[in-house]
Amino acid sequence: FTIAAFDTCETGTPPSPNTSATGLSHTTIHASTTYDRCAARIRLHWTQYGGWAAQAYQVLVQVDGGSWAVLANVAGDVTSFVHNVEPMRSYCFIVKAVQGAALPSSLSNKTCRYTAYPALPVYNYLRTVTVTGPGSIVVVDSVDASAEVRSYRIERSANGNPYQMVATLPGTLGPVITWTDGDVRPADNGYLYRVLVEDSFTRRAITSNIGANIVLRAVPDLSGFNFLSWSGYIDWAGTVGSYTLYRSIDDGPFEMIATLPADPWEFADDVNAFVGSNGRFCYSIEATEVANPSGIDALSVSNIACAVQEDLIFIPNAFIVDSPFNPIFKPVIGYVDVKTYELNIINRWNQVIWTTNDPEEGWDGVVGSQVAPIGI
Repeated sequence: FTIAAFDTCETGTPPSPNTSATGLSHTTIHASTTYDRCAARIRLHWTQYGGWAAQAYQVLVQVDGGSWAVLANVAGDVTSFVHNVEPMRSYCFIVKAVQGAALPSSLSNKTCRYTAYPALPVYNYLRTVTVTGPGSIVVVDSVDASAEVRSYRIERSANGNPYQMVATLPGTLGPVITWTDGDVRPADNGYLYRVLVEDSFTRRAITSNIGANIVLRAVPDLSGFNFLSWSGYIDWAGTVGSYTLYRSIDDGPFEMIATLPADPWEFADDVNAFVGSNGRFCYSIEATEVANPSGIDALSVSNIACAVQEDLIFIPNAFIVDSPFNPIFKPVIGYVDVKTYELNIINRWNQVIWTTNDPEEGWDGVVGSQVAPIGI
């Protein structure tokens, strides 16, 4: 802007008033803003006042329609200012050019900015960790699909060691994420898992609860028992209601044999009734969650643990020929997978008087057609 004086005398054709020389032009201050939502900052920019030299600039701010306040005073050669802000609020700014004490000043336009921020996830719940094979564990996580997420990071700790990142999944997944860890030995190691959500600015927004695989171990003893122990499942929002125990005999199908309480984490399985098997017993245990606040209870399955009973052969030292009580001499074989078998009855002269290759066949004390006398 500039100003000139006009008189009342008009001359010329067509008539026009006489004017004075114009004064110096003056230029208003134009303020504008840029918003970096990742850094949570507003940068205020302005043009310098034209017409006289500003001694200083004063930055005024108004938050959410409240009262104006002085935010900063800067030198006259400065044309920008950075203000740290909070998300989801309205900020308005005016810049004031100060010429000096008792001298005219100039105000810029008002510029406003709403600090919009991506929606952060409300929840991130690791639903379960379960063993699916001798070298695989499945992790299931529930996430807030309405949030703006950059990625999901899965971290794992083996046997209590520091956590390490084992997978990064895209933020477009959800609301349920299922991931398989194929670099594990669940029969030997206990693994802890957690899921970290990274927001759109690659910052950790929320970390899930911990989930751990159940490690089952089986140890046989010489009395016909297999002793089982396992690590309890952690860390559901509900509680472990029970453990269900499954058993396979001689690599046959798994069958449920017991439902056990949440504590203790051990069980003794009496397998004496299966002495006729080859002695290989394999087990799996399944944890069942109850009282999850969401109403969705989870399951977690352990590794398969096997116990092999030691081969047993019982040789009788007496029998009663032609009697209703113990009339047959036959070894009893336990927990043996018989490939070949031979039983020989030898007299005192080292002669074989009876033989068989059938482990189910016993000797009735008869040689030829006669009962063998005592002492031969």
